[in-house]
Amino acid sequence: MLSVRVDHFKNNGERNLNTRKVEGDFSQTLVSPKFGAVYQLWDKRVSVFGNYMNGFTYVAPVTQELAEYSGNMKPQRANQAEIGVKTQLFNDKLQFTASYYSILVNNMSRTIDVKKDDQSYNIVIQDGEQRSKGVELELVANLFKGFNAVLGYSYNDSKFENSNADVLGRRPSSSGPAQVFNAWLSYALQDTKWKGLGVGLGVNHIGDQKTVDNAVTGVFTFPSYTLLNSTLFYDTPKYRLAFKVNNILNEKYYAGQGVIVMQMPRNFSAEVAFKF
Repeated sequence: MLSVRVDHFKNNGERNLNTRKVEGDFSQTLVSPKFGAVYQLWDKRVSVFGNYMNGFTYVAPVTQELAEYSGNMKPQRANQAEIGVKTQLFNDKLQFTASYYSILVNNMSRTIDVKKDDQSYNIVIQDGEQRSKGVELELVANLFKGFNAVLGYSYNDSKFENSNADVLGRRPSSSGPAQVFNAWLSYALQDTKWKGLGVGLGVNHIGDQKTVDNAVTGVFTFPSYTLLNSTLFYDTPKYRLAFKVNNILNEKYYAGQGVIVMQMPRNFSAEVAFKF
């Protein structure tokens, strides 16, 4: 797969009714390539893959306190490279995917203090960089008729590689938890009067999340938590009935960025679906 995107963005700005002048107008043009490849090592059983993707975000001009610093900003870019392997074994009863990725975000804006004539000025520059790398694993198993299992695990190492000293080498607050694990097992009766009657059980584990990691203000971490969920269902060609219990153990857990938000306690839901 080979592709390229050429994107032109134009902002006409806004007219200041006091000065009658248009402010904030700017335009930017970007070229964003993407490509990927898959190669089968073992026909219809084992494949390796790799890809590269480029993304971007436009950054509006800023007003600088010193005239020698341009207020025109470059677009923020993200470059991702990924490699992995995918398997389909035992007549597709077992599927496994593993991948490793690395993402570099550059042209990130940050504010520095510039001294001139014994005065301090806040100047915006764009040399900030953030690196994220990690692995993702997924296993799908249909070992016997009516049984299905899905397991997933991800690990993400994210940090500022070039930034202000208070966050340099630290994890960005927007990166979320470093480790996530989930599993869902289900079984439905087969070849009986009650065909389609089944039960499911799921586990979601979320690791510690540093929602604040700063040398000045300190570190604030949401603790890890594990949720246990289950469902009882009856699935037929014409309709589906289900009853689900979420957070069976009534785990207390929190999320948020800049705020602390308590999440859902134990709760119940019912589903009725008709198929046409």
